[in-house]
Order: sequence, then C-alpha cells, then structure tokens
Amino acid sequence: DGDGTPDCNDVCLGDPLKTQPGECGCGAADSDMDGDGVVDCNDVCPDDPKKSVTVGKCGCHVADVDTDEDGVPDCHDRCPADRHKQDPGLCGCGVGDADSDEDGTADCHDRCPEDPLKNSTGTCGCGVADTDSDQDG
Repeated sequence: DGDGTPDCNDVCLGDPLKTQPGECGCGAADSDMDGDGVVDCNDVCPDDPKKSVTVGKCGCHVADVDTDEDGVPDCHDRCPADRHKQDPGLCGCGVGDADSDEDGTADCHDRCPEDPLKNSTGTCGCGVADTDSDQDG
C-alpha cells in the first residue's frame, strides 16, 4: 500500500495512512474533529464538542437546557419561561387557561369570568341578564 511498512508487519494492507486499525479500523482516520476526546467514528456529534456519547433530547449543537425547570427541554417547550405550560394553549404563555365559571370560555377571553351565563358584559353587565321582560326593545 506504499506506506513503507512491509506487508508482513502491516495489519492495514491497502491503507497507506495506517499500519494498525486504531479505534476506527483500517481505511478510516482516527481523527477527533471537535477535540472532545472521542474519535469521530465513535462520536454521535463529531463536530459538537459538548455532545459525543448521546445527542441528548435536543440533538447536536442544541443544549439540553430547561430554563423553567418543568422537565421539558427548551427545544421542545413552546413556553420555555413558563413552568406551568409547555404549549401556549388558549391564553398564551404565562397565563393560565382556567375557566372559573365553567362556561366553556377561558377567563382570558371571558369578559365575565365569574358569570356562567355571559362571556361579555352585554347591556346590563356581568351577573345581570340582558332580558327585556316587556319586549319593548
């Protein structure tokens, strides 16, 4: 293979750059492109020095950070600063999706969150029906 080592002493016949297999075997370089101490052939993220054994939950080049400490890494958390939500839901991050009066409208969209019969103030306000008993309009 032209590497200057006699074939009887060359385990990697046909590989002019190696005489022994090393970690990656004959025909593959034992390089460590990201300098993390794990050769590229065994490194799951060969160009990411922070990840070499596993890609983690977020993959190569993305830190597995959980800013709000809710157990969901920021890369999968659509509300990374809200420990109570991972998805904005009806009211957005930082605002609960509660429906205090259980009328089917979240409080953040309900102008009468304590009145199960109204979602807006109407003419008479929350807690008072907009009834026209004498039908005089």
